[in-house]
Amino acid sequence: MVTTTANDLVKPVHPTRMPVILDEQDYDTWLAGSAEDAARLLRPFPSDRMQIVCEGIGITADAAAVDDL
Repeated sequence: MVTTTANDLVKPVHPTRMPVILDEQDYDTWLAGSAEDAARLLRPFPSDRMQIVCEGIGITADAAAVDDL
């Protein structure tokens, strides 16, 4: 897993690190670009483009996934 600095949404869960999440427009750069171009993608994903869908102690599955069973 490749990690980067935590964004504001992730900081309450882990104050320093989060997985790198690539925007779809960056896939080709990650897979076929130069090492320098790929390294520039190692940045926090924008917190305004993320949402928390499940939280709490002891949560082991997303509630929506459990409803689909």
